Amino acid sequence: MKEVLTSRLFAKRILYTVCFIVLNAVDFVCSTQNGDISRTAANATGLALLFIIASQYPIRDLLTPLNYVWSGLCMAVIAAAVASGRDSIMHMYVWAFVMAVINVWWIFIYGKYLAVRFWRERKQAQDWWRRPGLTGWMWILMTALMTFSRSGRVWPIWFLAMFGMFYVTQYSEKDRNALMDGMVDGTIISFFMLQIFAYGFRPYDVVRYIGAFSNSNITALHYLLVYSMVLFKLHLLHQREAKKGWKLFYFVGACGLLGFMFLTMGRTAWVTAFLVTVLYGVFIVRQIWRKKWSAVLGRFLALGMTAVILFPAVFATVRWLPAVLHHPVWFLDEYSVDKVHSFDPPDSWKYIEIDEFLETVLGRIWRTFQISRARDPFLLVAQAAEEEQEIIELVGPEGMDRALNIRFSIYKTFLENLNLLGHSPQEGHYHIEDSDYMVWHAHNLWLQVAYYYGIPTGILFLAMTALLLKKHYRNMKTHTDNSYAVIPFFLCVLFFCYGTMEMVWNIGQMVLVSFFVIQHPQIVRSADEQCKESAVEAPAATGGRESA
Repeated sequence: MKEVLTSRLFAKRILYTVCFIVLNAVDFVCSTQNGDISRTAANATGLALLFIIASQYPIRDLLTPLNYVWSGLCMAVIAAAVASGRDSIMHMYVWAFVMAVINVWWIFIYGKYLAVRFWRERKQAQDWWRRPGLTGWMWILMTALMTFSRSGRVWPIWFLAMFGMFYVTQYSEKDRNALMDGMVDGTIISFFMLQIFAYGFRPYDVVRYIGAFSNSNITALHYLLVYSMVLFKLHLLHQREAKKGWKLFYFVGACGLLGFMFLTMGRTAWVTAFLVTVLYGVFIVRQIWRKKWSAVLGRFLALGMTAVILFPAVFATVRWLPAVLHHPVWFLDEYSVDKVHSFDPPDSWKYIEIDEFLETVLGRIWRTFQISRARDPFLLVAQAAEEEQEIIELVGPEGMDRALNIRFSIYKTFLENLNLLGHSPQEGHYHIEDSDYMVWHAHNLWLQVAYYYGIPTGILFLAMTALLLKKHYRNMKTHTDNSYAVIPFFLCVLFFCYGTMEMVWNIGQMVLVSFFVIQHPQIVRSADEQCKESAVEAPAATGGRESA
């Protein structure tokens, strides 16, 4: 029996790993493509979540006449859409529609199934209304406010439906650990897959390295997320007293990821990575591992020095490996005569060399420190032009870094335009002075949510994210013996820090999906509370059937 359970747990871990590889692939496609391809990939998020939910329920319980009829109806709709889409103007979005129908199909089936189970079990559980937890009810209220706002965006309802079923699905402690392992392993494996693709088809011809993606900030976020997962693997290996070879492998990997992040020149990623590393040293190495402060400092210095030593190798790989295959691939509007082409020699002037990179990155760092010398960096004015299109005028102090000047001006503009009911998707687009630079979002998570859906929603979202951070911090501090209590806290820190300067509220983003995963009530609640619930529910559970 024990061998059967072990094999099932291993199979679930493999399944979860594959699901998170798919979710990382969705992030990649949504970041590099548009139109039908991007929307189809975004809708594939539901498929990955379907398998995560389905792993906990017997398939035979879903084989009902009504579900057969519903499945046949959905298949007919898909067939009609594919057949008619060939000759209509909607052919560009036919596969996005197909994926949407598939999501509607499984959400209905599992929604009906879970609703019946909930109705039967609520008579036994008098406090059934407390199961979502405070954060769960906050999310339900926030979704309602989003729905009735002027935004017109429907994906929050979709996320509430599918993640709501994920939240009411009960996982054993081993299954939750397997799910976390799958998220970590799937993200790390995805890094290797995407970086191999970048080595083959993405030449380093833009000074801010973009890798497999089409934007350096998105690339930096990807490396930052993987870096956090690698740190967690190091923690897990230490707790399990694994061999030094595996620890060395992940330590070198963490140092290499810092080098990749340095190549992107993403200052938000730099600051977040530094904060995550410091918190890791304080809470993990010092408090959980019980190491002395000298050991914490030693590991911190070793990480930094090794990252510096490895950086020339990291730079050499991104510079020379794409020149070996020499088959560049472009995304969206990337094509330019200044980009590397297949007919360009390996030593073409179009490639970024180490001296050009260092000159740019050192100048970027210097301009950042110059902010402290400015009289008042927040004395910025954002004005609306007389035309229909609004223009952000930059009047910051002389010598201030232009990128930061733009950021603060954007903040001021969005703050001045906040209201109670939000804005439509057609609003919130600005030009920066006389340049061609177009601003599509507020470059701040909570400000953007408040702009999209209204001030009350923004305040509620800020309170919910702060509460999640507090709960995960408490769980990590209280249950030091639980290795898996670490990763939700650090994902919250990453989400918070990167969200202060960038947008992490786009459908398909892996960091957003991870943020929703760690909101599961069983992950948010402490281990003590879960033990009490298990003790209460154990007598009733003995009479149930075993899940497939």
